[in-house]
Amino acid sequence: MANDRVTVFNPTAYPSNHISEDFENYDWKGVHLIADVTVATSGTVTFYLEGKADADTYYPIGDSGAITASGATVVRVYPGLASPNINDVLPPIWRVRAVNAGEFEYGVYAELVD
Repeated sequence: MANDRVTVFNPTAYPSNHISEDFENYDWKGVHLIADVTVATSGTVTFYLEGKADADTYYPIGDSGAITASGATVVRVYPGLASPNINDVLPPIWRVRAVNAGEFEYGVYAELVD
């Protein structure tokens, strides 16, 4: 199976917190979550990768850390990866939550890895 790419957040200005839709994972073991910040006006933004436990409960898998400047930040999740990557599998249902403490323009993409 070849890798696949999905758009989590379309590239645009995001002045406040927001949450992606739930994504279903059928056969992928891991993901490279790519946050491409094109404009960082002030403050920080952090991207949290979360798994879904049940109808209303999400749990943390990993995060980008606080981002303060433009550029690409990658969060890698895959079984057997060493720190600072995340040694885990991508769960059946996952999402991304963005916490903005400033104004940013960015797109977020997920490269699904088998």
